[in-house]
Amino acid sequence: MELLNKIKELLSSPGKFFERAKKEHEIITPIKFLAPLLGFYIVLATIVGQIFQTTILSFFPQFNQGATIFSGLSFIWVILLLPLNYIVSFALSFVTAGILHVWLMIWGCKGNYIKTYQACVYS
Repeated sequence: MELLNKIKELLSSPGKFFERAKKEHEIITPIKFLAPLLGFYIVLATIVGQIFQTTILSFFPQFNQGATIFSGLSFIWVILLLPLNYIVSFALSFVTAGILHVWLMIWGCKGNYIKTYQACVYS
């Protein structure tokens, strides 16, 4: 329930939300925020992708040539690859924040990686 309240506050009063986020000094707080949302997003994107797969491929016929090779097993492959997709996406959240942090340091911004990671997760 805490996650839903946090999302509600982020969407309804972002100024208040980010004032509270300034007081967070641990990286675990944005991780706890991102982890369930990322899981929900990956499952939802997978379902939508499977539903609209033929429609999407009809716009790009050059990609459709090999799509029928595993057509019977494609849904099974998608389900089996969900955990890998989650792990890679989660790891890339740290990499993206790291790239942004280095970029900000090049431009002379002060701050630590945790604050940059918070900005990436909460935005």
